[in-house]
Amino acid sequence: MKILIATLCLSFGLTSFARSKEAPRAMGMMKVLQQLDLTAEQKEKLKELRKNRKDGGHGKENVEEVRKLRQERKEKFASNASDSELRKINDKMKSLRSSKTDLRFERMMEVRAILTVEQRKKFQELMEGKGRRKNKS
Repeated sequence: MKILIATLCLSFGLTSFARSKEAPRAMGMMKVLQQLDLTAEQKEKLKELRKNRKDGGHGKENVEEVRKLRQERKEKFASNASDSELRKINDKMKSLRSSKTDLRFERMMEVRAILTVEQRKKFQELMEGKGRRKNKS
């Protein structure tokens, strides 16, 4: 069951363990997903999505590339680099972030297709409640 929940978290792309500060959010997401009462067929489909993500996901590569570009931008900012050089680096970073967002959305749509309407509603309600509790603290 824990593997399934982790699969859902990864499929939604809402978590990134590249940054340790996001791990608590993943734990909250896992608690929410445990309450969806998934069927065996849904679990199997989600497992397959996760397998496909491992084979073709580019999320980690994008994160690493953005880090490298951020460092390069920082170095060039302190140097005599031209404005156009800095803008070019920044544009590349924006492009990578945008493609990551698109990838997350596509994964979310794949998971959405597996869930029933009732599960989607329940998921949304649970996530909204989770957000309210977080904002009150």
